[in-house]
Amino acid sequence: MAPRSAVITQRWRKPGSAVTATPFALHERQGSSRASRHRTQGVPRNTRASDGQHPRLASSLTFQIPYALKWHYSTLVPFQGHTSPIMSSQHDDREQDHPDVVRQEYADPSRFAARWGLWSRRTGPPAYDVAFDALLELEPKRVIELGCGPGDFAARVHAAGMQVVAFDQSQQMVDLARARGVDARIGTVEAIPSVEGAFDAAVANFMLYHVADVGQALGELARVAPALVAATMGYDQLRETWNLVGRDLGRRQGLFMRETGQQLLRAHYAKVRMVDLPATVEMSADDMRNYIANSVAHRHLASRVPDFDDTRTITASIAVFIASNAS
Repeated sequence: MAPRSAVITQRWRKPGSAVTATPFALHERQGSSRASRHRTQGVPRNTRASDGQHPRLASSLTFQIPYALKWHYSTLVPFQGHTSPIMSSQHDDREQDHPDVVRQEYADPSRFAARWGLWSRRTGPPAYDVAFDALLELEPKRVIELGCGPGDFAARVHAAGMQVVAFDQSQQMVDLARARGVDARIGTVEAIPSVEGAFDAAVANFMLYHVADVGQALGELARVAPALVAATMGYDQLRETWNLVGRDLGRRQGLFMRETGQQLLRAHYAKVRMVDLPATVEMSADDMRNYIANSVAHRHLASRVPDFDDTRTITASIAVFIASNAS
């Protein structure tokens, strides 16, 4: 029988309330020790969430396009009102956990860069900073990252003095990560090529909703490391945008998301805690078209975005899970 989990849901508070969260800067810091170089005030502990407040903290915060992707982003061509002929309506039921869709989505780094560029305007603490802070609290020496993408997070972990091995199923992403000095390899989370307990902590940011058999994936993560840090999206991520083009979000309920993560993790970890990061992003009609056009499974929906003036406030639902089997 799986052990009962201790679940703590945390929310970020505005300055002047009981807990004030200071987001990470997006660059590595210098200093005399690993903790002092890289830790902010950290993830707030034992924060009650009963008030339901989700203030926008970060009007002054910025996401930066990952270093490894800047040249891709600078050469993007805006949406021109058409999509690739191979992307037809057949993709309506081939969602983000379909292996072929995932491979196509990350085969071209410029698509990833285009979507990342949108999040430069997102409010709230950056999820990667929160995940990094949570990883530091675990004090691991050996870290494995699955779905490493262009290697920005893994490079940050390495700069903090930890040993890190990173895996991605996209050769293009592995090449970008290696260019950053990361020990990056081809591999999938469903079959991690490592022995039991080879690492102190695992990282799986924004990738578990791409896995068809999430139970198998979580079992593998728990096998190779006693702790896990995993950022993911919520059911309401970009809901207003997808509603405009008629995308059915019902299948998200079967994926590893903010609303399902705790239950899925409890089957594999004794302790689970969630840091909730509600936020918004302002999007114009062209922003929406470009974002959708740079996905894969739903590129054919980009032309359905209607014209409208100014921008609209769109939900950005994010959470970071920290799970552990350590005593």
